[in-house]
Amino acid sequence: MPPTEKSLPRPKLLSWHDTLGIAAASILACLAGYFAFGALAVPALAGGVLLGIAGSMMGSPGRAAASGALVLLLLLLHVALPGIDIRLIALALPLAAGWEAARPGGRAFTLALMSMGLIVAVDRAGAAPALTLPIYAAGVAYGLAAARLLSLQDFPAQPPEGDHAGLRHALFLAIGLALAVSLAGHLRSSHSIWVVQFFVMRGLAPGHMALPSALKFALGVLIGTAAAILLESIGASRPPLSYGIALAALLAGLHSLPSGPPWTPAALTVALLLLTAPTPDAAVFRGEAALMAAGLAIALATVLGRLIRNPGPERRR
Repeated sequence: MPPTEKSLPRPKLLSWHDTLGIAAASILACLAGYFAFGALAVPALAGGVLLGIAGSMMGSPGRAAASGALVLLLLLLHVALPGIDIRLIALALPLAAGWEAARPGGRAFTLALMSMGLIVAVDRAGAAPALTLPIYAAGVAYGLAAARLLSLQDFPAQPPEGDHAGLRHALFLAIGLALAVSLAGHLRSSHSIWVVQFFVMRGLAPGHMALPSALKFALGVLIGTAAAILLESIGASRPPLSYGIALAALLAGLHSLPSGPPWTPAALTVALLLLTAPTPDAAVFRGEAALMAAGLAIALATVLGRLIRNPGPERRR
């Protein structure tokens, strides 16, 4: 029988050893990529590292590697056939994510969709696939090795949720991805990719927690955005002070990651905004993007939850 919220144990926080290990491994990789290949290489490398490390934790090392290979295959297909809309090619990942949620359990293929979004973003910013795809593959391999070194593959993954939940998850990602990309296109901003990324982030929650998690996520983003704007208003958005605050917020967010929203997105929002949106206006836009994604997730989770329900227990005759 698919798990319910009451049947699942309360998630534990990451240990500080794991938190510091993940942060150190990720920062070292991104710094190496920046100095070796330039700024445009960093998102592709970060996407690979994210999938290797978090995919091992939230799925398995094997599925993290398989999902990374699928991303590379889909992007190579897009390079070979540029006339095909990338959104159609990317639908393979929601289907794989739905299967994973239903049968083995986990979110490795959902994370792969997020990492693919980073590559598409830098591709549209001018990075050549001949640079980003090998770097992405190297990032996945590095992330898998780091996860193994830190024994993160032993982290308890989400259990199988059943076929109905898997179907809901696949439709949630597929429909939401199409809507989020369309919404991002209408915003006409270089930061609009975050609407897509924030939405996919909502797909990391267990199926039975999709709606309450989205509501708490929206609350966390509001808290984090308000805190970041306050810090920027009092002059704390200037390096190196802003970098120190962002790093502390990032570590706090990683440490609380298994417990989920609202405190995890609040801390990560502070880190993200201080690093990438160091003005109140830019911070407000990023906060609005996250709230748009949360609203989209709430609407989809509500509709799909009503249309596709888990079967109840069989009645004895």
